[in-house]
Amino acid sequence: MMRGAKTIIIMEDEVGIRTLLAKTFKRNGYNVTESAHGEDALAQLRDLQCQGATEVLMILDLLVPGGMGGEETLSKARAIDPNIKAIIASGQANDGERIHHSEPGLTQFLPKPYTIQDLITTVEALF
Repeated sequence: MMRGAKTIIIMEDEVGIRTLLAKTFKRNGYNVTESAHGEDALAQLRDLQCQGATEVLMILDLLVPGGMGGEETLSKARAIDPNIKAIIASGQANDGERIHHSEPGLTQFLPKPYTIQDLITTVEALF
């Protein structure tokens, strides 16, 4: 599978996790951008669209202290691109039930802690 044209926006407030995920996906042939909060992730999405990127997936941390979290970020991202694909990750098991998937096949919930393999499998299923 050719993945060079596929871009992942990683929004994670914990820098160590964000860096690990970025390195993992870059090694697997994806283009990657990183952000600590939703405002930055949305700016990156707009920039990618201006550059002509068509295959973009967002990995969003649900709760971001002091910044826009995953649910609000996804809602605003849908206003930019109604077909944006996203994974929302949270350490609270009941958050998966709370999150409404506005478009089947476009959004997945991934409970934390997750393994890198679980994340890669979920990304590949959405792409």
